[in-house]
Amino acid sequence: MINEIDILKDMDHPNIVNIYEYFEDSLYLYIVMELIEGGCLWDRFFEMRKSLFKSFGENEARKCVKALMSCVLYCHEQNVMHRDLKLENMLLEKNHKLDQLKIIDFGTAKYCT
Repeated sequence: MINEIDILKDMDHPNIVNIYEYFEDSLYLYIVMELIEGGCLWDRFFEMRKSLFKSFGENEARKCVKALMSCVLYCHEQNVMHRDLKLENMLLEKNHKLDQLKIIDFGTAKYCT
């Protein structure tokens, strides 16, 4: 957990979850993070597949990939590898805009050269 906190506190990108504060007592580690209420991209993808009127087409995929690649480029410029990118680790804002997805779960991330 401390590794994740160390990495996230140095990150400043619109597609990476923000960490505001952390503290610990003798039993627990408390982390104050950005609230993201839209759910994960995995759930949104299957929600859209079930609907007869919506689809996860090329335009939606383009928005997601652009946001994801912007985030990955930023991480690599900071010498960080996420190492666990998957749909469950991509959250959406409450408005469900696909270009505003947030990457979470830097628990397995590593600094690299």
